Amino acid sequence: MVKFPKLKSNSRSVLVGKTGSGKTTLAEKLLTAWRYVIVLDVNGTVNFKGYKIVTSLPDLYECEFAKIIYRPNIYELNFETFDDFFAFIYERKNTCIYVDEVFGVCGSAQKIPFYYRAILTRGRGRNIACLSSTQTPVNVPHFILSQAENYFVFTLKMPQDREKIEKITGIPQSKIESLKKYEFITATEYEYIDQKYLLTLSS
Repeated sequence: MVKFPKLKSNSRSVLVGKTGSGKTTLAEKLLTAWRYVIVLDVNGTVNFKGYKIVTSLPDLYECEFAKIIYRPNIYELNFETFDDFFAFIYERKNTCIYVDEVFGVCGSAQKIPFYYRAILTRGRGRNIACLSSTQTPVNVPHFILSQAENYFVFTLKMPQDREKIEKITGIPQSKIESLKKYEFITATEYEYIDQKYLLTLSS
């Protein structure tokens, strides 16, 4: 059984790994530590037990469930609406947000919604936790990765992605490449833990 690291209520974390490696499964486990959680599900693939799914910002604003998945409809899949979403979280405070695929939000390594950045830089003082997930670290803003205090690293397919994560966390590329499905390595902003963890459905 995995003994999950205890994350602070206002911490910033990053989960990286190729599709099917176990990122979303781990995220669901980690999110149990918070009472109020909102998931940004741009790909429409997140299905966490006990979460209310909404498909528009107006519905999100009115939703009183403690744990919510915001799955934007086709008209809200745009950069401006994403920024409105992050602004809502920023003003709401006392919330954990999980961004299921950063690239789907930012679209490139050069752009990041204003209020997403604000959450990463000022969210701690507003008791906002942020978990950001991606399968292509090289294609997302470096700022999001470098601001994290906790890293959960699953296997990565592309050499350039492994190289980028090694530079940020210190985890050798060979160790990242050797990870099997549901195996991951953790790191903090200061060091990585030289141990593989195996995530199981009963963890």
